[in-house]
Amino acid sequence: METKTESLSELIRLLTAPDPIPLNTGEGVMHLPTQTGIVFETNEETYDYFLDVLPVHFMSGHLFCFAEGFTPHTLFFRRGKRFFVRQLTEPETHEFCQVAGIPLPGYW
Repeated sequence: METKTESLSELIRLLTAPDPIPLNTGEGVMHLPTQTGIVFETNEETYDYFLDVLPVHFMSGHLFCFAEGFTPHTLFFRRGKRFFVRQLTEPETHEFCQVAGIPLPGYW
């Protein structure tokens, strides 16, 4: 039987697996992707900003997610010296919260 930890690890692997495309960070650190299902490469400044400015809903190592209000999670992660972001869909956010054992955004 698969444990919650194995399910979470597999879900994170699937969410972070797509090949990244560059995110236009020339618009400043507040520029986040609106497209879902795509992993964007961002910069350390943006990663650090969102790690520090909003309450993190989930964090494990160099991966964290947050949401404002009832919106789906934004997932940030780091691999070595590279930084990435992915905007989750509502179904992905629901699945992530269920598997991670955390409340849905807005229900903290």
